[in-house]
Amino acid sequence: MIQADLIIPPIIVGLLIILIFRVNAFMMETSVDTRLTNDVQMYAETAATILQEELRKISGSLSLENDTLRFDNTDHGRTRITRNQRNIEIIHENPLSADPDSLHPDTLIFPLNLTDLEFTFEPQGVYPPFFIRIRVVAESQPAHHVRFRSEDQTVRAFAERRLFMRNVAVDHYR
Repeated sequence: MIQADLIIPPIIVGLLIILIFRVNAFMMETSVDTRLTNDVQMYAETAATILQEELRKISGSLSLENDTLRFDNTDHGRTRITRNQRNIEIIHENPLSADPDSLHPDTLIFPLNLTDLEFTFEPQGVYPPFFIRIRVVAESQPAHHVRFRSEDQTVRAFAERRLFMRNVAVDHYR
């Protein structure tokens, strides 16, 4: 004969333990995904801030090609800003220093998980431009996620800045 009072309590305790572990695992997954969302937004904001600080040094000609911006820099000669894979590259092409070792470009690489970098002159078609609009898109990679690992389910963050050109007498832009 089966005694229910000996079997039921261990089953209930077992179910409670499974429930507690599952709730704990769900809370951990949610906190990791929340942290990932915050990190991706931080990457986008950091990229926009880095570009904003670099663009403060514009001192002369300005040109835009796809997602690459070139300009004369007060500190480093000619500067090129571009996106290389998921990174921002800031390349100081013509250092103003007389040091022969400085003839090689000085490259700064910022790994910020970017999927898009866009520069726009505003208003378009007006010489010289009064504003430069920067739009940055950062995106997580599937390996960063706890709950899902597919290419379709990633976290994206956007940052946008519109910078007023203080030096309206920029030589020219193309």
